[in-house]
Amino acid sequence: MKMDRDLEKLRSRKTSRSQETAEQTRKGIGKSFPSAHIKMNQENPIHQQWKQFMEGVPPEGGRGVILESWQRCRAQGVNPEQVLFQRIAEETLQRRLESNRELIEIAALHLDWISSSWTRLPHVLFLIDRDGIVLYVTGNDSELREKLHLIPGYDWSERQVGTNGAGTALSADQAISIIEMEHFARPFHAYTCTGAPIHLNGNGIGAIGFGTPGADDNPERVILTAHTAYVIEQELTHRRTARQAELMKAEATALLANSLDYKTTLSSVAHLVVPRFADWCLIDMVEEDQSLLRLAVAQADPSKNLLARDLQRQSLNQNVGVGAPQVIRIGQSELYPEVSDPLLRQAASDERHLTLIRGIHPKSVMVVPIAGRDRILGAITFISAESGRRYNPTDLALAEDLARRAALAIENARLYRAAQEEIAERKRVEGSLRQSEEKYRNLFETMAQGVVYHNAWGKIISVNPAAERILGLTLDQMPGRTSFDLSWRAIHEDGSHFPEESHPAIVALKTGKAVRNVVMGIFHPREEAYRWININAVPQFHPGEEKPYQVYTTFDDITERKRGEEDLKQKTREAEEANRAKSHFVSIISHELRTPLNAIIGYSGLLKRPNVAEDPAKGAERIDRIYYNAHILLELINNLLNLNRMEAGQMPVEAETVFLADVVGGIVENLRPMGEEKGLTVAFINEDGPLPIHSDSKKIEQIVTNLITNAIKFTDHGSVTIRLSDHSTEQRACIEVSDTGIGIGESDLPHLFEPFYQADPSDTRSYEGTGLGLSIVKKFTELLGGTVRVASALGAGATFKAILPYKMPHLRSKAA
Repeated sequence: MKMDRDLEKLRSRKTSRSQETAEQTRKGIGKSFPSAHIKMNQENPIHQQWKQFMEGVPPEGGRGVILESWQRCRAQGVNPEQVLFQRIAEETLQRRLESNRELIEIAALHLDWISSSWTRLPHVLFLIDRDGIVLYVTGNDSELREKLHLIPGYDWSERQVGTNGAGTALSADQAISIIEMEHFARPFHAYTCTGAPIHLNGNGIGAIGFGTPGADDNPERVILTAHTAYVIEQELTHRRTARQAELMKAEATALLANSLDYKTTLSSVAHLVVPRFADWCLIDMVEEDQSLLRLAVAQADPSKNLLARDLQRQSLNQNVGVGAPQVIRIGQSELYPEVSDPLLRQAASDERHLTLIRGIHPKSVMVVPIAGRDRILGAITFISAESGRRYNPTDLALAEDLARRAALAIENARLYRAAQEEIAERKRVEGSLRQSEEKYRNLFETMAQGVVYHNAWGKIISVNPAAERILGLTLDQMPGRTSFDLSWRAIHEDGSHFPEESHPAIVALKTGKAVRNVVMGIFHPREEAYRWININAVPQFHPGEEKPYQVYTTFDDITERKRGEEDLKQKTREAEEANRAKSHFVSIISHELRTPLNAIIGYSGLLKRPNVAEDPAKGAERIDRIYYNAHILLELINNLLNLNRMEAGQMPVEAETVFLADVVGGIVENLRPMGEEKGLTVAFINEDGPLPIHSDSKKIEQIVTNLITNAIKFTDHGSVTIRLSDHSTEQRACIEVSDTGIGIGESDLPHLFEPFYQADPSDTRSYEGTGLGLSIVKKFTELLGGTVRVASALGAGATFKAILPYKMPHLRSKAA
C-alpha cells in the first residue's frame, strides 16, 4: 500500500513533465536530446566538474559519492569516452539465472508493476546480481535497452561501464540517482539512472536500476527505487524464513517420532532450534509431584557450557510472575521483543538465578506452553542473545507449533506406556487363569499326554503308553533311565544342547516348584528325527514333608504344531518380502515415471498455448526439455526390458573385436561435461594401449556408462577417475571407476547389485534413480564372462572394477 501511495504522488507531480517528454519523443528529440546536450555542455556545472576530473584537476563542489565513484572508475581503467559492453557466456548466465531464480521472480513482479504504471514516459527497469550482471529487464524504451546493452548477461558493474545507478548503488551500498553527466562514461550522459542495493542477511546480493532518457532530479524517484528494493528484500527474507521454519518443523517431527523416550527427544529438539532459531533453548517439564524439572538446556556459544550446566541445575520458584513457571501456571505464551533488567528480576527464582540469566545477556525472549489434552505438561523458552534477533508474532507462532508437536509426542509416549502396562497386567491375569484351569484339567489332559514319573533321584519309575509313542521307546526300555540321559539328545528350540540341570523334572525336584511349558526337542530312534514336546513337571510331597518324593511329568507332542509354525513363519516372511518388493518396485517406478512425465506434460502445455510475442528460443528450449525427459523415460523402459530379458535368459549377445581404449575414452569424453557441471575432475588413465578384446561393444558401453554416471551422481566434490589396465597373465582386461563421493556403508555392500536396491529408499532421498544401474552392470559383466568388484566405505568414495576376458566363452560373433 505504501508503494501505491508513493507512485501515485510521483505520478501527480510529474504529469506535465511526462506529457512534455512524450511529445519530444514523438518528434524525434527524445532519442539523444542534442539541443539539451549542447546547453549542458555550455552551462551545466556538473559538466565542468566532469571535464576537470578527466583533465586530472580536482573538481570543485559536486556530490562526494559521485566523485568517489569516478575515482573508482579511473582506478579500474574504465574508458570515459567509449564503454566496452561485455556479455558473459550463455552457460554462465544460465547458472546465474538459476541460482538467483527466487530473487528474479520477486524483483520481476515489482519491476513489472512499476513499469505498467509508468507507461507515458520512456523507461527501463532492470535487476543486476552481486557482480553487476544483468538478470532481468523490463520497460518500454527498447532503444535505451539496445544502446546501453540492458540485456540479461551483460556486465553493468561500475568496474565495467563506469558510474551508473545500479552498479554504483551496489558499489556504494546506498540508493543513488545518477543524472546525465554525473555518469563517468560519456555514452551515458544523455540519461538518468536511479539505483538501490538489495540485501539479504546484511549482505548485498544485487541491485535494481531505473533508467530514463534526459535529466530527472526528482528525489521521489530515489525514494521509489529504494522502497522497491526494500520490498524485494522483505519478500525474499520472508520466503526463506518460511522455508527454514517448515524445515525445522519437519526435522522436529522426525526427532519426536523417532523414540518413545520423550525426554531424550525433547533434548534433541532443544539442540535442533539452536542456533537456527535461538541462541538458548530451555525446556522445563511438570513432574508427577507437580514440581518443575529442567529437562534440557541448549546454547550456541561453547564458551558458556558452564553457565548452561548451572542453569540446568537451577531450581525454579513456581510463583514467579514471568517465564516458564508463569506460562505453565496459566497456559498462555509470553513474547518479549525487548528484555530489560526489571523483567529479568521478575523472572528470577532467586539472586543466584538472576545472576545466571543476566550472564546470558538476553535480547529477546519467547516462552510457550507444552499443552497436553487435559493439562500443561511443561514449557519451552527461546532466548535470543549474541545473534541480536528480535522475536515477533511470526516467530511466536512457530515456537507454539513446535511446542504442540512436542506435546503430541509426549502424549503418545505416555499412552504407549499405559498400554504396555495394561498388556502386562492382562498377561499376568491370563497366566493365573491358565494355572487355575490346569489344576482342574490335569486328570483329563494326562490321558492324551505322555506321562513320566521320576523318583527323588530323577530316575524314571513309570510311564504311560502315550509317552512310549511320543518318545519312541517301549515301556520296558525306559524304567531306570534318567530324563537327562545323553541318548535322548535333548535340545533347545534354537538347536543348542539342553543341559541336565535345566531339565524340568530335575528343576522341580531341586526347587520343589512346578515347571511348566518348557519346549524340548527329543531324538526319536525309530524315526531318526527330532520330535518336539512341551513339558510340565509337578513335584509331589508326602504330608508334612518339604522335599518331594517324586515328580509328575507330562508332555504334549507339538512336532506338527512346530512344523506348522515354521511353515507359517516362512510363508509370512516370503509374503512380506514379496509385498515389500512389490511396494518398493511400484514406489520407485512410479516416482521415476512421474518426474519426466510431469515435465513433458508441463512443457507440452506451454507449447500448446499460442504466444506470438514469445521468444522462439524459449519454445526450442521447451522442446529440448520434452526430448530430454522422453529420453529418460526411454532409458528407464530399456533398463526394465534388459533386466527382464536377462532374468528370462533371453538377452542376445553379439561379439566383435572391441578396442577398450576407444570405447571407454569416447564415453569419458561424452560424460565429462556432466562431471564438470558439478565441479568435478573427470580423468581417464590408460597406460596399456588400445586393449583389444573379443566381446559385445554395446554391453560394454552400457557397463561403463552406468559406472561413470553412478560415480558422478554420488560425488559432490573431488574427482572421478577411469583407469584401464591389462591383466595379461589372466587373459583379462580391467575397467576401474573410482570416485571421491559419499561412499557405501558396509551393510549396503552385499545388496548393492540387487535390482531396485537403494541405500536410502525414502521418498525424500537426496539422489534420484531406480536402483537398476548397478544390477545391469553386474548382469551384463557376468553375461560377457567377467566379474564386478567393489571397494568402499562411508565418506571415503568407491571403486568399481569390471574385469572382462579377452574372449567371451561360447558366444556368437557379428561375423557369424
